[in-house]
Amino acid sequence: MKTSVYCRAVESYLCRKNDGHLIRIVGPAFTLVCGWAKDGIPLSVVQRAIDQTYTRYYASGSKRRPVKIEYCESDVIDAFEEWRRAVGIGVAYSNDHELHTSASVSSSSRRRSLADHLDEVSVQLVEWVKAPVSFPGGSDLEQQVVEMASAVKVHRATVKGLRGTARVRVIEQLQLLDDELLCVARAAAGQVLLQELRSEATASLEPFRFRMAASAFQAAIEASTDRLLAEYFRLPSMSYD
Repeated sequence: MKTSVYCRAVESYLCRKNDGHLIRIVGPAFTLVCGWAKDGIPLSVVQRAIDQTYTRYYASGSKRRPVKIEYCESDVIDAFEEWRRAVGIGVAYSNDHELHTSASVSSSSRRRSLADHLDEVSVQLVEWVKAPVSFPGGSDLEQQVVEMASAVKVHRATVKGLRGTARVRVIEQLQLLDDELLCVARAAAGQVLLQELRSEATASLEPFRFRMAASAFQAAIEASTDRLLAEYFRLPSMSYD
């Protein structure tokens, strides 16, 4: 994707999030977004980060000023680092590339606790149950989300003070729950949607292809496809790294 197209796409998404207010990406903001394009940050990652910034900015109540793209910078970097780790290109990319942004501080220093992670996942699952994604044959996925919400609630009640092996066991169980949920989501999606998402995942990873072995690149495509699938169905990630 050309840098100019990328920047306009970010600008359009930001305007939609701001209820149609025209928020131009020019000057320093344009330079910032061009840096994201140069770093290969997928547009879907930037959009997810904008969503996070927007939600947090207005969580306190009445709206204030429109959200500018500069406000989203740290969320974009955190979301990109999370995406790189999830698809398996985090270490190789970090060692060979410096992000073109002043906010290239690792999100590990701001890492959430396991309890906070479970609180957030629990809220997202409960909200999903209240307003499930509507699509043909979605009853299996809806039932799975209900079961996951109950399982996460149980883990949250016992996680305080956990150390060592007991804590590792909970984290492993969360990964298994994540895998189970994605398995049901794949079945619900069907082959046509999965192919569309895989094509999008492949395009987002093209800037990194030359840095990766063929097997690693294919594994990254599958991991990125799963992330897009979760976003499509608004499913939270229960895994805790």
